Amino acid sequence: MGLSELGYGFGVYTLVGQPPWRLWRTDRGGSVRVSTDRAQTRGQHVRDCERGPLLWRGNAFLNFTHPRDMQGREYWYWDNPLLPQFSGPSRACTEPRKFYNRLVYRGLFPDRLPVLTEACEQRINANLRQTGTVSRWQDCFEPRDCDLSGDTVVLALPTQQCLTHYYRVTEHRLIETVQRVCASKALRLRIRRKPTPQEKYHRSRAEWQYRRRPEDLCVVGVHSAIGMEVLEQGVPYVALGGHGCGGLATTWQEFVENRVRAHTVTEFMQWCSQLITQTWLRADLTEGAWSVRSWHEDSAQPFRQLETEFHAGQ
Repeated sequence: MGLSELGYGFGVYTLVGQPPWRLWRTDRGGSVRVSTDRAQTRGQHVRDCERGPLLWRGNAFLNFTHPRDMQGREYWYWDNPLLPQFSGPSRACTEPRKFYNRLVYRGLFPDRLPVLTEACEQRINANLRQTGTVSRWQDCFEPRDCDLSGDTVVLALPTQQCLTHYYRVTEHRLIETVQRVCASKALRLRIRRKPTPQEKYHRSRAEWQYRRRPEDLCVVGVHSAIGMEVLEQGVPYVALGGHGCGGLATTWQEFVENRVRAHTVTEFMQWCSQLITQTWLRADLTEGAWSVRSWHEDSAQPFRQLETEFHAGQ
């Protein structure tokens, strides 16, 4: 199965006319056009698109647009879901393919989201009856109480492309900095490399998903959707860069100062209920169902560079 069939690939979709914006064609790699009463248009580069609303999918590192260059633009960012059970083989996804995606208004990761409505909950539950083994979104999760007894920090590495283009940090510098701080706290460090799309969608769930070991104290991640996957298992998540964990994430400075945030099962499920509001079935996106809801309550995280210590000596 190719990556385009799994739902991967970059595309910029110029939205013309009034919603619903229905995507009438899908090319290899995910580039699409929008069908309206007017001429069909497609942007080749985010910054080169005409003024107006855009649907921006994934990362085109060969022709990169940084989110800082999109300030003031009307756009929605389309990428992997931020809830682990809606990505890869799981209770919500019975086949090795990408059923669900996230949409974030004017940013890569959400900051403020609307409260889950009955209509949204009904939409998700109806989708689950088509794609999963459960009929209630709450049954997709098995959250655990937070445990701070471990002595090992797990560094969930992103791709080098992500580090280079978004943060201008090398993998070597990232590991070196985290290792130094761990050593100062007498903590061990374990490296977890990001699974490839082929691995994630062709392995069993137990292999691609993060699984806590008894010695794990917390997970450090950079610009990653792994955060809610980690928190579900009762493990604190230290977020560098963008993340989908809201107020449950520990900042780097808090970790350095030994102030790791412990979350409750209730807090985890409450934030899941808000992330559900921007979790969409692929058909919802291509058929335009997403574009008729009001987005005025939403806001995205402002982009933040990594702490200065990750850039020293470069």
